[in-house]
Amino acid sequence: MPDVLYSEFCNLWGPWKSDADQAEFAIGLIRRALLKFGMKWDLYKNHYDFDSAVADEFFRNFADLFIDISVEVSEILPVVFGSELLKLSILMVDVANGPKSGLSKDEALKGYYECESKAHEFYSKLITLSENVSLKLGDSSNVDFTAMTF
Repeated sequence: MPDVLYSEFCNLWGPWKSDADQAEFAIGLIRRALLKFGMKWDLYKNHYDFDSAVADEFFRNFADLFIDISVEVSEILPVVFGSELLKLSILMVDVANGPKSGLSKDEALKGYYECESKAHEFYSKLITLSENVSLKLGDSSNVDFTAMTF
């Protein structure tokens, strides 16, 4: 999945003025990935006819992105950041690979909504988790998870 967030990975390992700046950038990368997931999932669920095959592929792609980010930030941030992202990825893959035959649309959507809820919880937790990292004024830390959804 070509993604602008992947281009940010090389910036994680470039020259930094301080470890705090590098950590701030890594937290921002996680935040942007979660925002992107929230916006794209909201767009899909509210503007397209539900198709579990499409939703499953969507969730697998974001799970891959979250795993990649988790790996990239593992040496920069405390373990809890990558661990939370990895837990979310596992849940997303479990939902995407879970049985769908015989389920109503509402029953199938429950798993996807659980992932959405966990992503939202983690996004909200990012502010608390990142309190030890000084964030610059004007950053996106005040953007709500669903602030830009349709």
